[in-house]
Amino acid sequence: MFKEIISDVLVTLIFAIFYYIVIYARNQITKITEEKINNEKVKQNIETANAIVEQAVLSVTQTYVDSLKDSDSFDREAQKIALQKAKDSVNTMFNADIMKTICDNYGDFEEWLVTKIEEVVNKHKE
Repeated sequence: MFKEIISDVLVTLIFAIFYYIVIYARNQITKITEEKINNEKVKQNIETANAIVEQAVLSVTQTYVDSLKDSDSFDREAQKIALQKAKDSVNTMFNADIMKTICDNYGDFEEWLVTKIEEVVNKHKE
């Protein structure tokens, strides 16, 4: 009788331990999967943000800057206007998810945007 009780207790204990191991493993797999999905989403949002900024800068260059440069009137004030036009264009194309990703990963959105615009301008200078 005593052996049966110990045997039943051991079986119950083994099943309980096994159950908690399975639950723990499932939670860990879920956590790793969610982190991977979040990292992929962050990467995709940043790539999209970079592409949008590049598109905005190229558009402003083509529609505004080039004509002023041709007439030799691209001065400091025109540069400020070009920057604002690029920022406005970007802001209309960004969604809340992209903006949140930028803020979460780079801090101040406005500072990131100006820096990114300047980077793209320098990259495309002739």
